[in-house]
Amino acid sequence: MKDADLVSVPLGSVSRELILEASKRVSNFSTALVLNGRLAGSGTFVRFNNDCFILTAHHVVHNPHDRNMVFDFSSSNGLGLLLAEYSHFFEIPLNYCECIDVGIPQEPEYGPDLSLIRLPQTAVGTIQARKEFYNLSHDTDVRCSESLKDHGLFFFAGFPKLMSNEIVGSHGFEKSLFLGGLNAGTLVKGRFTRGEFDYLELGVSYLLPSKPIRDFSGMSGGGIWRVALFKRESEDVSKMRFEHLYLAGVCFFQTEIGKDRCQIRGHGGNSIYVNVLSALKRLDFEKSQE
Repeated sequence: MKDADLVSVPLGSVSRELILEASKRVSNFSTALVLNGRLAGSGTFVRFNNDCFILTAHHVVHNPHDRNMVFDFSSSNGLGLLLAEYSHFFEIPLNYCECIDVGIPQEPEYGPDLSLIRLPQTAVGTIQARKEFYNLSHDTDVRCSESLKDHGLFFFAGFPKLMSNEIVGSHGFEKSLFLGGLNAGTLVKGRFTRGEFDYLELGVSYLLPSKPIRDFSGMSGGGIWRVALFKRESEDVSKMRFEHLYLAGVCFFQTEIGKDRCQIRGHGGNSIYVNVLSALKRLDFEKSQE
């Protein structure tokens, strides 16, 4: 079966059941990043060959506005990760991790804005028991091609600060940080390239009955996903389903709200399957020379 062409199909035509099913799949790869008891941003668990990483935004790791939220990889400060929907505690000392900067921002609006955090092998088993790592070393040409298509259903995933709050004396902890995850379904509004990186923009409308949140802070570094939808030619559009989802980008910027709309800007597929993969291959080569 071929991809169904969704360019002229409104998002509301996709069944709620399908959206929830796809959203659950996306959640398996997503995590919140917590530093000093505060939400720092969002990320995606990815794998390349035998190493596991969190793909996120550069400004999440190297916070330019709050030095207390800068990830110091020479320190034993803990990097907290969200692995489940129930109350739990899991963190990794930052000096067990390694940061690989892929895109260093020149402008907040356009970045480039990409970093990887390499995870210690000692932590991978615990994470894999509850989450999945998206394999960047498997079918990369196909995944890149699929990530650059505009039809289908798109999600941007992460943990907005507006949906997070501190709870005192909950579930046996003195203090707990409640982190509400969000997988927002949307469509691509545009793509462009600047320098060596590509970008895509996702639409957010405040005219919809669902009334999205107005501030997506905290979702920076979260994954952008394309869900490839299928249906038989004889079937109605409401019968669409999906077999695959593709990591299609990393979000890092929200435009100002105007005329009841805004856009979420992120890096696109080429930035992942060309720029990020190039950085990972260099890292792999350097390791082989040690």
